[in-house]
Amino acid sequence: NTEIVSNYDDYYSTNELYLKKYSLEKRVQGMSEKTIYQYSYSTRKFLNTIQKDFHNINKDDVTYYFAILLKSGKVSNTSLDNTRRFISPFFVWCLENDYIEKNPFKGIKRIKQEKKIKEILTDKDIVLLKDICKDNIRNLALIDLLLSTGIRVSELTNLKIEQIDLNSGEIIIYGKKTRVWR
Repeated sequence: NTEIVSNYDDYYSTNELYLKKYSLEKRVQGMSEKTIYQYSYSTRKFLNTIQKDFHNINKDDVTYYFAILLKSGKVSNTSLDNTRRFISPFFVWCLENDYIEKNPFKGIKRIKQEKKIKEILTDKDIVLLKDICKDNIRNLALIDLLLSTGIRVSELTNLKIEQIDLNSGEIIIYGKKTRVWR
């Protein structure tokens, strides 16, 4: 049916246009490319599944989409909540820019997830770890640095010699995730 195809093309192109505007604004605001990609990807997937112009999306569509994801059995509550977090800002942006009159995600609550207890290294684990590294001073130094500072592994791998002050014993770390020097 050409009418269905035409309608699909219409809402698809409208959705894509506004997704591009949204992505551009987030890029100008300094959001990371990976974050922009994840938000846009999740929103695009949502809009393509619902097959409506974003102007016409309502709370029932949102609930239906999450029901589809749950029914697939391939998504955890954590993933489901992340999906909600990735899609919702697009509609907040649309509302703030007067592209929609009502945010369909308003009232969609966080999806509860089981809190996992973080495992910590025992003193015995630390001794074993250091014992394994005793013949390799470099690895022992890396383990000591990780344990004594709480630096993330990714931050350690990006650490430059200029960031280490051996006189004061200080290290200046750039948190890639937080975008903050500490």
